Amino acid sequence: MRAGSEFRWEPRRSWTRLRELPAGLRYVRARETTFWEFWFLPFGALVIECESSAGPVRLCVHAEQAVHVVEMIRRIGAPDFSKP
Repeated sequence: MRAGSEFRWEPRRSWTRLRELPAGLRYVRARETTFWEFWFLPFGALVIECESSAGPVRLCVHAEQAVHVVEMIRRIGAPDFSKP
């Protein structure tokens, strides 16, 4: 996630599998890293689990950014009823 005037998705590394956020992204829960995730995720990271039209999605975020990221997911995942 990239912070500026608003939060937006931007892959951090070129090898990141999730190149763009899938449609219908829906927040499920935030949790601490598991023992195995601890080995390759930054110290103090949280995992945000989501559902989408493409299947489950897990995002790694710093703990202090978790609230902002969840709010962004809820905002972008909401259906737009103004479109026909």
